[in-house]
Amino acid sequence: MPIFTARKNCKLFVTDRQYEILIGSILGDAYISPLGKIQFEQSLSQIDYLKWKFKELSEISYQNISYAERIKNNKKTYSCRFWTKQYFRPLRIERN
Repeated sequence: MPIFTARKNCKLFVTDRQYEILIGSILGDAYISPLGKIQFEQSLSQIDYLKWKFKELSEISYQNISYAERIKNNKKTYSCRFWTKQYFRPLRIERN
């Protein structure tokens, strides 16, 4: 069972299944912020998949799925996303 830390005394225990989902998502299209939060985002057509991930990771995530509307090339796109808590900075690769 992997253990991640944030600051000195804050520890987060992650199950093996959660860890596999995190790593698979990071290798896919998840994003790790500089603070160590992982963002999961999908189009509305993939909302069931995102809800499944949220259910699996709910113990280590903030408690809501948010929706976003963007305009790109004069076309509106809609997506849904959620963030994990900010313990995953060690998984982030810094690029120079």
